[in-house]
Amino acid sequence: MGKREKDSQLARASLSRMTVEGGLRSERLGREIERREWRNEKRFPARLCLALENDGGEGEKRSYAAYR
Repeated sequence: MGKREKDSQLARASLSRMTVEGGLRSERLGREIERREWRNEKRFPARLCLALENDGGEGEKRSYAAYR
């Protein structure tokens, strides 16, 4: 095997490894984002978030207390 063939083979292997590692990283990141969103939903139910958004910032503490 010549030097060029060996370099090309190493480059393909490296690219393949980076692609697999990148895919695994993005999959882990996706799961982490889903986990955090789920945890936030448990802490701050959607109805509370909507109440705070619709409140216009005037009575946020009162709205929060109503849903607590």
